[in-house]
Amino acid sequence: MPLHLASFCDIIITLQRNIEVRWREPERPNGEIIGYKIVHTPPGANFTVGADTLSYNIRGLEPWTQYHVKVSAQTSAGFGNYSELQNPVRTLEGKPESSITDLSGRPLNTTTIELTWRNPLRPNGQITS
Repeated sequence: MPLHLASFCDIIITLQRNIEVRWREPERPNGEIIGYKIVHTPPGANFTVGADTLSYNIRGLEPWTQYHVKVSAQTSAGFGNYSELQNPVRTLEGKPESSITDLSGRPLNTTTIELTWRNPLRPNGQITS
């Protein structure tokens, strides 16, 4: 099995619903590399690519969500230890997928109304205004 691939994995591009991961071949592969496995959590999905592929675009992710990404090299003896990114990566913000709820107002005086509401259930980022 390949040895641990120390700090070989990098995030290159992060979008609202995609993360591109790039890596290098292991310094000591302990055999011929036949592929790589990329795993991200949540939700725990994994993808396998051939030995000639050193990057992968993970698609279909949720906006403004933190992901842990790791990659493992494979030889005929199996998969080696995973090399994990030092820190989780967050996809970019997106627009809210729902409206505010429970909107209500009450008059404070003849020229002012106080409005209250609940934020969207899926804000997909920080609500700023």
